Amino acid sequence: MAAEKQFQSIFESFPVGIFILDAAGRIVRANERLRKLLGREAPELENTAFVDLLHTEDKFAFISRLKEFHGKNNTRYEIICRYMRSGRARLASITMGYMGAEELVLGTLEDVTRQKNEEAQLRRDKETAEKATQTKSAFLANMSHEIRTPMHTIIGMTDLLADTSLDLEQKEYAGQIRYAADVLLGLIDDILDLSKIESGKLSLEIIDCDFTALVSEVVDLVSLLAHKKNIEVILDMSPKLPRWVRTDPTRIRQVIINLFNNAVKFTSRGEIVIRISPVYESQAMRSIKVEVIDSGIGIAEEKQDILFQAFTQVDSSTTRKYGGTGLGLSISKSIIQMMNGIINVKSVPGKGSNFWFVIPLELVPDHVEDMETVVDDSLAGNRILVVDDNETARDVASAVLSNYFPMVETASSGRQALEMLIQASSAPQPFSLAIVDLHLPDMDGWQFASELRNDSAIKDIPLILVSPLGSSTEAKMKRLGWFSQYIAKPLKADSLIDSVVAALSGEKTAEEASGENNSAEVLRSGARLLVAEDHTVNQLLFRTILDKLGFSAVLVDNGRQALEKVEKEKFDLVFMDIQMPEMNGLEATRKIRELGYTMPIVAVTANPLQEEREKCLAAGMDGFLAKPFRVKDLVPVLKKWFPENAANSKEVPAKASGDGDVFDDVFDFEAATEAFMNQKDVVIKVMRRYMQKTGTAFVSMKKSLSGGDWNALRVEAHGIKGGGWNLSAKALGDAAAGLEKAAKERNAGAAKKALKELGVQHERLAAYLSTLPEFAGE
Repeated sequence: MAAEKQFQSIFESFPVGIFILDAAGRIVRANERLRKLLGREAPELENTAFVDLLHTEDKFAFISRLKEFHGKNNTRYEIICRYMRSGRARLASITMGYMGAEELVLGTLEDVTRQKNEEAQLRRDKETAEKATQTKSAFLANMSHEIRTPMHTIIGMTDLLADTSLDLEQKEYAGQIRYAADVLLGLIDDILDLSKIESGKLSLEIIDCDFTALVSEVVDLVSLLAHKKNIEVILDMSPKLPRWVRTDPTRIRQVIINLFNNAVKFTSRGEIVIRISPVYESQAMRSIKVEVIDSGIGIAEEKQDILFQAFTQVDSSTTRKYGGTGLGLSISKSIIQMMNGIINVKSVPGKGSNFWFVIPLELVPDHVEDMETVVDDSLAGNRILVVDDNETARDVASAVLSNYFPMVETASSGRQALEMLIQASSAPQPFSLAIVDLHLPDMDGWQFASELRNDSAIKDIPLILVSPLGSSTEAKMKRLGWFSQYIAKPLKADSLIDSVVAALSGEKTAEEASGENNSAEVLRSGARLLVAEDHTVNQLLFRTILDKLGFSAVLVDNGRQALEKVEKEKFDLVFMDIQMPEMNGLEATRKIRELGYTMPIVAVTANPLQEEREKCLAAGMDGFLAKPFRVKDLVPVLKKWFPENAANSKEVPAKASGDGDVFDDVFDFEAATEAFMNQKDVVIKVMRRYMQKTGTAFVSMKKSLSGGDWNALRVEAHGIKGGGWNLSAKALGDAAAGLEKAAKERNAGAAKKALKELGVQHERLAAYLSTLPEFAGE
């Protein structure tokens, strides 16, 4: 009796609706919670068929399952169905279990109307959000195209305008137009990246890359803007950094550029230091820390937390004075987090900021360094003086030099340096070399050199002039021969040591390292190109550039006209705009391919998204040119399809007179010089070393091949391949790539053939270099 009362108490007070059914499915008992859910009293429910409480459309399913359920011990029956309350349908979650011999069924009923409605609303919201994201992505892609098309015209025409005879005022105006256009393009790219992040489509492309070269390239790229504001830029890279790593170089470059540009924006004077150092090392990984430290306005501590949020600035006055949307830091944070890293800032108002990030980098195994800086013991004993008024720059240069030359001293002004040189001239160990900054507080580098050359005690000391990247070194002054070498700031360890070794060895630079030639090269004449572009101004831009590059261009307004032209006339290449009236570029390309025409077709579009590239390739296109493009963007596309005739000859090409010295597959001197920031003398030194190293490698490669040491053969070939491609010696690099592939596959026949081809290409390159004045006698 007591147990029955206890059961009844629990049954009635349970917070979930409970019921007991007999074998016929009639209600034997229903607790208080169930009665409230159903809106009925106990007498109304007694002996009522449970199925009569359900919505008419749900009764059949309930009865069918209930019949299957009876007689099966230890089974549970669950269903979501509608029940009726006061004439209105509501959702219930019903669970039942078999009670045994008496064939009774114990069940529970919970009202889940609100829960299911919320779930349904969440699904609808999710679908709406996904549709909105797709719509936004499509909108952004379309707007990107619509904005980039006129921007392409503005930038292209500004470049052409800058290549004409302008006075100083006109050049200034053209420069302002170009700067504004670049800013707008940067904003467009940021918005597209933000859209990719929000839709989960931002991805990383992990490849092998030269990390030290990547950083040097980025620093050179961004330093020009800082130098225009007379801000000192210092690159401080630890010698313990890995060189070859696996990462996404494009995204690392994007983050560093963003942090550096912010530093330039908020710094009016002083310095910006890019410091890179390892923080953790394992056998396969290396975590590195990148810091961008400026002496700018700084950020209040309470404002630092919001910096990495999209569309956020420290305050409205910042936006008014410096511009910007606050997208860059938000995007940078997302990129670093995708790389499993962290990013943050330390800052003191009025004293500057330190934006930093730490990322893990996978090391490239078995990678042999292509080129190493080696200082002969006979040179290492020289005493060197570094002259720079910036303390950080002095310390960094001194630290780099001290790894090779034990006797390095510093001076903060030209006058102090002259006094140190004169005093040391009578000492047992005088100074052998002075490295002089162009901009000193008491005298510039040229004045310093003038006074030194007029002092008989020190006039024969070799000098190296250090000037900011982008600044011009007076050609007239250079002809005086006061300096042995010229190097650009920010200093890189390799170029600094190379210049010091060259100066101590008595080598002279051939010409000004920072000089630029703005004249367009003539790639090939006689090739006939078709340009399908619906924008009149862009047609003019295409024609102007192609004419300057030596090509004949036929212009049409849409894809239908392009198709008609291809059917009637012969073309060597087609530039096909994607969005055109009547027939777009994708449709026109598909029809051209269906007709059997095989000429290269290059897509031209203002939509830089990966999906667009995939559509172009699927349609039968062979290349991709993003708007807005410049002459330097168009040249590689044309070079790919129209290499010099002489380069295709099996004989060593003779040196041409005048222009046309570019032989793509043998050696593109101009491209190599551009890759080395227009420092032609550095290219010459590096190429000489590369040729010497490659020549000696043949002995060890033949030995590895005969001994079956495939890994050693692959490593040697990989190093030669990277060096060849980096130096724009394509044929030699390609031959080395073939040997590397054969070594990976352990194919002796293919490796033997590839090694022979590598020797042929090495001889071709050596023969061609001998025709160039810069390499004469080598």
